[in-house]
Amino acid sequence: MIDNINRNIAYNIFQALSETIENFAFLEVLIIEDKEDIKISDENYMCYSVKSISPFNINLTLCVLEETANKIVKNVLIENIHFEHSVKDSICEITNILTGNFLDRIFGGKISFSLNLPEEIDMNYLKIKYFRDIKIIKEINVNSKYTDNTIIFAFKLDDKNCFIILDNINEIMNRKA
Repeated sequence: MIDNINRNIAYNIFQALSETIENFAFLEVLIIEDKEDIKISDENYMCYSVKSISPFNINLTLCVLEETANKIVKNVLIENIHFEHSVKDSICEITNILTGNFLDRIFGGKISFSLNLPEEIDMNYLKIKYFRDIKIIKEINVNSKYTDNTIIFAFKLDDKNCFIILDNINEIMNRKA
């Protein structure tokens, strides 16, 4: 039962991610096929987290390289005004949309939920908390890591490694069981 739920989560996060990024930023989301290719870059990541606060508590964090974030914004903006703020705002909005799309997919649009505003998260904190001794497993064509209550998804945007961290998945599992 848990494996089926994990596969369902993996499938739905990838579908929500593809739909959000491809429709909003016109970039293709690619699965990282080879586990050896999953590496955290030393370049600067922009990481934003959105928490669902009602009726359950899950947390989705999107991490993209600044270079990729800049490309996303260039694809989204018609005019290049206040570019630095637009990058942050665009990645926050994508994280918010992605979280909503994922929750709608996972619960079939049958549950109304409330989301907190996106919050910036330091990648160094995430590296210590989640990526130490990481062993990422392949599940339904999506590379992910599952430990207790967290799944990490690795994917490529603009040929750069990006990640989604989904916390408190037991909330989803309990609702789906």
